[in-house]
Amino acid sequence: MRAYDIIRRWFHKRPKSVLVELYKPIEHLWADEPINLMTQYMQVLRKYGKTYDVKRIHYHGVFPILDADRQYTPELYEEVQRDPRKAIKGANGQLAIIDYRRVIVQGYDEIWLFGGSYFGFYESRMIGRNAYWLNSPPLEMPIKPVIVMGFNYNRGLKEMVHNYCHRIESTMAHVMESSYIFRTYHDDWREPQNEWDKWVFYNGNTHNKRGHDPYTQDEFEWLKKFRWWWMV
Repeated sequence: MRAYDIIRRWFHKRPKSVLVELYKPIEHLWADEPINLMTQYMQVLRKYGKTYDVKRIHYHGVFPILDADRQYTPELYEEVQRDPRKAIKGANGQLAIIDYRRVIVQGYDEIWLFGGSYFGFYESRMIGRNAYWLNSPPLEMPIKPVIVMGFNYNRGLKEMVHNYCHRIESTMAHVMESSYIFRTYHDDWREPQNEWDKWVFYNGNTHNKRGHDPYTQDEFEWLKKFRWWWMV
């Protein structure tokens, strides 16, 4: 084994430092206590040698600030719950996203955002020098790369694991220099080029198994089969 690989494996075994940003602008907003979800999520990943050290939790009693300094009010958010068409949109006509430059705090490996629907979180995003696609567009900034995860506390552990599986796909596509995983989402399972591609061919992607109906994948079983943990 190359010295580089030994160092990389050691680095990935150390606990990742985490900052949690928890948004609860309305008292009755969440279905499950976010700290419970966070604990369950860490327990699942610990089985695969991925350990996290939550250094700090920030509680916000306001809605996050979205692109172009826009922000929900409690009244508007209640309207959106009744009619999603009233949700704040970005310049491209899609749902507005959180202003990620405002949530970056240096000194952490990851930042976990917890909020409700329409709060504008990507499932995962990489921010910093040489950032790459992580199931969302990279955000280049002159800082050490940090991964920002976005979780909805009105969903559950399954959806949190689902986010992580997509993160794995993006990381492996980058490390293995492969576009195969993205092709499979367009039902193009032909010609796997490397061991990762072949693994996807037999085990499927986060949503689908080859030859099965959409959304037939079991994310927990997918994680159990994944064998490149030291690379992600």
